[in-house]
Amino acid sequence: MSGLIKLDGSHGEGGGALLRAALSMSALTQQGFQIDHIRTGTKFVGLDVEDITLIKTLARQCEADTSELSPGSLSLLFVPKRAVKPLKGKIATERNPNGRGSNALVLASALAPILARSGGYSDFEVEGETFSNNSMTFDYFQSVLGSFWRKQSLHLHTELIKAAYSREGDGLCQVEIEPGAFSGIQMEDRGAPKLLQAAISFSKLSDTVAERAVSHLQRLARSVRTSFDCEVQEYPSESPGVQITVWMQYENGIGGASAMGTKKLPAEQIAQEAFEKCYDWIENNAPLDPISAEHALLPACFADDSSEFHVSELTSRFTTIAWVIKQFSPVRIVIKGKQGDPGSVKISR
Repeated sequence: MSGLIKLDGSHGEGGGALLRAALSMSALTQQGFQIDHIRTGTKFVGLDVEDITLIKTLARQCEADTSELSPGSLSLLFVPKRAVKPLKGKIATERNPNGRGSNALVLASALAPILARSGGYSDFEVEGETFSNNSMTFDYFQSVLGSFWRKQSLHLHTELIKAAYSREGDGLCQVEIEPGAFSGIQMEDRGAPKLLQAAISFSKLSDTVAERAVSHLQRLARSVRTSFDCEVQEYPSESPGVQITVWMQYENGIGGASAMGTKKLPAEQIAQEAFEKCYDWIENNAPLDPISAEHALLPACFADDSSEFHVSELTSRFTTIAWVIKQFSPVRIVIKGKQGDPGSVKISR
């Protein structure tokens, strides 16, 4: 136990990303850790049911010893006893007494780089929220992050079986992850634009909602003189909802943004919000948006070759994840730029 890595959960962003990064590094390097002050940098202090779902899943996959897992707990002990094995079956979310569960894509995005190094094919279902204003969404995970991860040789396939528009919902996603070694990336310049794309996912709403959103996005695309393609998909769900994700693919870059609405919000307003957030990134000229950059870190640190990329904004979450990685590995991560501004990142082993 004296060899445990000790972490302060209030460091930097002080939220769930710090804990998820620690769990990922522990599982991949087979080093145990003790973390205190979990999530004390946020208003949701202590272990969340989403954290507990992820911890239990990883503990099964690497036969880890853990401390007692209770919602609100400020400390965690996690000691893996074997290399991670491929995941099969279903991840059922833990829920609190009010029915609040996990975001399915937060769990999937945390597990993907770990399972890609398991030496076998993973094929599983994950339960929980699938569309959100504040967390990972299915369309971003599938089309933006999935496309970017392929550049790092992380290959996955996803399918949405049932949508959920809140943490109380019981959405369901199927995820398949191929095993393999990661590749470094060189993304200092995004190159020429290829296509502006959008995905409109909705449930229990009139088809005219999606049609109005498509029309508004087409007008916005014409206003900036860019080619545009949009996919519309209706999903089964227990509650109504609509999510719009807009992203731009470049020769050597990708980024986007999402917005979610309900019956009370005009489709045009939701489309406008998603487009404007994406266009903020487009005007920045960096190859990666902040979310893709955060998820680039771990695969880049385990690639045999070096990586260098530019990001439109250096977030507190990004620098916190980089800090956690360095606690487990001697990998060299050089970050240039101020928090909140564009930045450049170099990673080498």
